[in-house]
Amino acid sequence: MELELKIRDNLHFLIMEVLGQLSATSRFLSSFDQRLCRKVLERDGYIDNLCTTLENDCYALMFTHPEPSHQNVDRARATHTISTNLKQISDFSSNIVRQVEYLLDRVLWLSFDASALFHLIEASLEQVAPSLEKGDIGQALAICHCEFEVDRLYIENFNRIMEELRRGKSTESYVTILFIFRYIERIGDSLLNIGEAILSSILGERIRIREFDALQQTLANSKIDIPLDHLQLRSYWGTRSGCNISKVADVPSDASSDAAHEAIFKTGSIRKIEKEKEKLDAWADVIPGLAPRVLTFYRQDAENGALLTEFLPGNNLQEIVLGDDREMVLSSQHALHRLLGEQLWVGTKKAGATETSYMAQVMTRLESVHQVHSYLRKQQTLGHLAVDSTATLVEKCLHVERLLPAPFSVFIHGDFNANNILYDAHRDRIFFIDVNRSGPADYIQDVSVFLVSNFRLPVFGESLRQQINLTIAEMYGFARNFAKEQNDTTFDVRLTLALARSLYTSTRFQLNTDFVKEMVLRANFLLEKVIHFNEDKQNWQDFQFPEEVLYL
Repeated sequence: MELELKIRDNLHFLIMEVLGQLSATSRFLSSFDQRLCRKVLERDGYIDNLCTTLENDCYALMFTHPEPSHQNVDRARATHTISTNLKQISDFSSNIVRQVEYLLDRVLWLSFDASALFHLIEASLEQVAPSLEKGDIGQALAICHCEFEVDRLYIENFNRIMEELRRGKSTESYVTILFIFRYIERIGDSLLNIGEAILSSILGERIRIREFDALQQTLANSKIDIPLDHLQLRSYWGTRSGCNISKVADVPSDASSDAAHEAIFKTGSIRKIEKEKEKLDAWADVIPGLAPRVLTFYRQDAENGALLTEFLPGNNLQEIVLGDDREMVLSSQHALHRLLGEQLWVGTKKAGATETSYMAQVMTRLESVHQVHSYLRKQQTLGHLAVDSTATLVEKCLHVERLLPAPFSVFIHGDFNANNILYDAHRDRIFFIDVNRSGPADYIQDVSVFLVSNFRLPVFGESLRQQINLTIAEMYGFARNFAKEQNDTTFDVRLTLALARSLYTSTRFQLNTDFVKEMVLRANFLLEKVIHFNEDKQNWQDFQFPEEVLYL
């Protein structure tokens, strides 16, 4: 409690100091009184010290204080961001007064009015401490939106300066004036950072004002009614797509009751958001309820969009296989196999040769794999024996793969990692998430991705590894039986190619060097087996997949 009070008091002192600097800067620009200039510059050291003290205390609260609450940690993070941006505002103030030295025509400056900008900024700074302490979303938004008005006034002055510069008179003074306004505009950017930090501390998750505006719009367009003072955000899934994904919840005033509403909120590139919506709509036609239902789609502008989707219950299969409930591991696998074998694969099967692209996918990703690891094999010779590089192995198998299309297609997930599959134990039901790569393709693509997503788990304890191996064996056995039922005679060779592809590309997400080498060696082995079989001109129906590569 003592540390929290110290942080609160020092933040108040820092805000007052920066407000004093801004006031002195504004008055100096209208009077050119050198005493005000010195006042602005001399407070830099004290403000630096206050920021350092706040930074140390915030880190102490987050990492060394015994059992800090989530609320206090969120507030400490916000305070650290606020203090950093207050220091930037202080630096910009100092830069502004230093620019006056290069102002040859001070009368010209007096024809501009910067007082409205300073008034806006000072009024917003006065709301920082109350907004943070009370958790007032309205005040936090007002601080954020102040930046929009600062930008508008900056553009007005910028356009005037540009017109004068085109006339070619008093060029040096107009350039200096432009620098002054540019520093004021950057103060507005720092205010935006401060407002977003407060907003994030209230909601419990990092969020930017554009994302919040999109969230408000998507909630307004949906049937979910969550008052702002009940709104809570939490990061939900890690993603490499560049999109931000959060769980939106209604936090009831009665802490003992459950959340009334829950949804998933996703923002990012409009292209990716539109694709996500398209795939979710497609799944609604294939098997309604298997993937999240789209609640609202919102186009922010030409580049950004937002999506609000149904929140699906359950644990992902990666969490389950790494848990200690063996019965749930088996139940989840059986539920998944029922879904695939009795509904999805049979229900969406379309006869006809379907080209696969496992080796082409590897070729496009070899460079990015090599950027992370240097274990891909290079062309070598051993006596009179030539040893193919990984790239050569892939190229040779690329020609083989073109001769071995899948006999039919099904509607696949497309990114069938174990953490993209949810299991609701209460209803014994499977759900799919992150379905933006879905579409008609070879079912073996999903099988191989699932197998490797379990294999690559960096867990080497005997008990857990046995559980992982059991999951792998269950899926492999199920897929093999399905292939026999469908008279899929090239199952083994296609699985070999698909598995090699997944092993190679998965090394990008592993940093355990020994494990990466193991994955690359197994992938090389699989491709060499295909190449040797092809060179012997044997019947592909006789090719046998080496099951032992699936297990550690």
